[in-house]
Amino acid sequence: MPLAKSWVEELVAQYLTLKGYIVVTDIPIGSGEGGGRADVDILALDPKKKEVHLVEVKGIWTSTAEEIAKSISETLSRAEDLFKMEYGLDYRYVKRAVIISEPRRPKIKRIKDLLAREGIDVIDLYTFIKEVVDYIDVWRDEQKAKGLVKQGTKPTLPETLYILKLLEYLKDSKILQIPGEQR
Repeated sequence: MPLAKSWVEELVAQYLTLKGYIVVTDIPIGSGEGGGRADVDILALDPKKKEVHLVEVKGIWTSTAEEIAKSISETLSRAEDLFKMEYGLDYRYVKRAVIISEPRRPKIKRIKDLLAREGIDVIDLYTFIKEVVDYIDVWRDEQKAKGLVKQGTKPTLPETLYILKLLEYLKDSKILQIPGEQR
C-alpha cells in the first residue's frame, strides 16, 4: 500500500479504506502553475454505489481564506473533470476538503462558506478525527452483524491501517478525549 505525502492524507485514505472504498493517493491531474506536477490528494471509488470521492487536504497558515478556497476548488474541479472523462458521467462525484486547523478559527468558517457555494464539503482536522473515532464503533458493530468475529470479542481494526490503529488504541484506553463521549 503506497503512502500518502502526509499523515493527514494517510489518515483520510485509511478511513475511506475502512469504509470500503478503493483508495488511491496523490493522483496526477496535470501540470501546476510553475510547470510541476499537480495532483489531487485522494481519490476513493465505491463501484457498488457508483461514487467517486475526491479529497484535498490543506493547511491554512500562509494564505487568505479566498486563496485557499480558490486553490481547493480549482484542484477538485480539475480532478472531477479528468475523472469524468476516465470513469464517465454515471458516477456521483463527491468533493471534500480536510483543513488542517482547529474548528474555531474564523478562516475556517470563511473557507467553508466559499466552498459550500461550489458543493464542496469542508471539515477541519479536529472534527474529522472525531468523525473517524466515532466510525470505529460503527465499523465494529458492522463486523459483529456480519458474523466476522467471535461472540463476546471486540473487533479490532486491520493492522495495515496503522494510523487508525493508533486512534483505536487511544480511544479504547481513554487517552483520547472526544467532547460528547462518556469516559
